[in-house]
Amino acid sequence: MTIVALIQIARNKQLNLFNSILLALIVVILPFFGSLFYFLFQKRIKLVVSS
Repeated sequence: MTIVALIQIARNKQLNLFNSILLALIVVILPFFGSLFYFLFQKRIKLVVSS
């Protein structure tokens, strides 16, 4: 789950470099909860970043 989240974060073109690094750090530091957070709020993160 962590690896998939990191790959999706890296491939996400809507996130800028800072947000990608921040999300990746959260996923690496808290693997289960960070991945769960990313997958649950993935669409909301994209909406906020694209606005």
